[in-house]
Amino acid sequence: MAVVIAFRLQTLPGHYEQALDAYLPWVDELEDNVVDLQLTALGGDPASGTIHAAAVYEHAEVAEGLASLPFFGGLVDRLEPHLAAPPERLELDLVNLFAVDTPLGTEGLHDAVMIEVEWHIKLGHVDELLANYEPFVVTFLEQVPEARIVVESVHLASGLMRAVIVYDNAAAAESVRTMELLSEFVSTEQHLLSSPPVRTELRLLHLFARG
Repeated sequence: MAVVIAFRLQTLPGHYEQALDAYLPWVDELEDNVVDLQLTALGGDPASGTIHAAAVYEHAEVAEGLASLPFFGGLVDRLEPHLAAPPERLELDLVNLFAVDTPLGTEGLHDAVMIEVEWHIKLGHVDELLANYEPFVVTFLEQVPEARIVVESVHLASGLMRAVIVYDNAAAAESVRTMELLSEFVSTEQHLLSSPPVRTELRLLHLFARG
């Protein structure tokens, strides 16, 4: 089963660039050597010192195995002097991956932003919300061509659902917040949620897809 690994870093004040210098070469090496890795999107906010990544693996056991290798431990050792807290790693089931006419790679996407939205679904209602969410995303992508990639994932044990969306530019991402389609969906599905959606906007740092 395909999985999404969410990896989050909180850097020390003044250490954002140093953390990126340690992290990005490791990501390049990972993409070159692990063919099971299908997509990687990294976003960051230098003002808050946060770096977030979403990586899609074709098989869960590959992602889990990497976490126990010295290769991963070496990354954590290099990052540690630059972090305010230990890295946060979360494994979620892939629900859907949409790519819309996307020339992947950050070339040509210099103004792109990465939006993360997460919320908790009431336990026992995950399948119900997911069934309603898929047609919403299809319509959303038809109306918002600037949304190049959507990665949907869920942590079944907790009901946590996350969406990562890459937009061409910040203006497009901001315009979505007032869309009638979005407000109607949130209003209609609110009774299935135990917490409201939380939105995080990051500058796109790196984008990769295999094939």
